[in-house]
Amino acid sequence: MIKVKAYNSLTIYVKKSFLIIGIVFIIVSFIFLYLHYSLTSDTFKKGIIVLNRGESRSLDINYQNFIFEYKDNISKPLKVVPINAQIINTSYRNGTYYLIGNSFYGSKIIIENNYTEGVLIGFVILDNSPDLLVYSLSLMFFIVSLIAGGVIAGISFLFKDSDTEVS
Repeated sequence: MIKVKAYNSLTIYVKKSFLIIGIVFIIVSFIFLYLHYSLTSDTFKKGIIVLNRGESRSLDINYQNFIFEYKDNISKPLKVVPINAQIINTSYRNGTYYLIGNSFYGSKIIIENNYTEGVLIGFVILDNSPDLLVYSLSLMFFIVSLIAGGVIAGISFLFKDSDTEVS
């Protein structure tokens, strides 16, 4: 009878430990989710612009290092004028234009439609700093931690309850 009670108390301890660890993982997963949503507005800006013939539009850049990518319906490069910013590299892949650069206080990019037809532009301005990596990884860590916490807490229910005794 003494061995059974010692075994039951050990089982109860292990069951509670698994349950607590599972709950901690679930709480940590929601911290990652909060981190992901708090960085959402800070890591990128996106939108759609319609430019008529000869029209231009100004976009503010709030990032020190940035990637400006755009796709348009005419598949010709538009005139992009950086103001208080520096374009370091440009490339074109799969119908998308990429401009990588550095910006300073009050930076802007002016997009000019220098063609005879209207242009529909979809653009994204990404923060090219470690915040983007944290933003991307935080959602993955949320999912992994939530699944791990659920599995660990579920394992705790496989152990025998405290009121089970063998005579």
